[in-house]
Amino acid sequence: MHILVRSMVDHASLGATDNLLAYHNREHVDYMFVAYWELYREEPTAEEALAIAYHDVVYVPGAPLGMNEQLSALKFQQHYDRYNSRYFRDGGQLPVDTFRVKQLILATSVECYLHPAKLGPPRETHRVLDCDLAMLGNSDYEVFKDAQFRILSEYTGNYNEETQTLWDLRPQARFLETFLAKEHIYHTPQAKGFEVNARRNIQRLMEEVNIA
Repeated sequence: MHILVRSMVDHASLGATDNLLAYHNREHVDYMFVAYWELYREEPTAEEALAIAYHDVVYVPGAPLGMNEQLSALKFQQHYDRYNSRYFRDGGQLPVDTFRVKQLILATSVECYLHPAKLGPPRETHRVLDCDLAMLGNSDYEVFKDAQFRILSEYTGNYNEETQTLWDLRPQARFLETFLAKEHIYHTPQAKGFEVNARRNIQRLMEEVNIA
């Protein structure tokens, strides 16, 4: 991977640190890169790495479906153009398929998860999506549940381990229930272990909040 592509990945990850969100932050991006290695045992392509780094670089809780991803793709393009103008004064460009990166970023929207027909070409798209959903398939239920509290807190503006209750997670559990209706939560064969864990985690959460 080109050294300047790595620099862009680091730049985006640092930006995710500044958004002060409880879940969609640098830790989430790092978790995705760890999941990628755990699943595929190889480095992501430049396009995959940039999509992972930038897919939530703009994240406004409660924004209309697809808006965060559209703004994140726009932010990626702005940074890409800035890198080219700064480091390639002869008119050269970083060796990256920017259209593909933006496709991958847009594919991480909730709309695409719920309507897979909207996804682009499968291999890279499926890998990025499976990493984005990796937390659902965490083998530790308490880690999974804490992540749901963190996501919920982005909408309520309050994350407090001492006062949060399972009852607060009912809306999150109802949303996650939609994943159980899908034939497959994950897309790649390497993620079969995540599939088992995710279904178990979601089902247990539903039972704990008295939805199941």
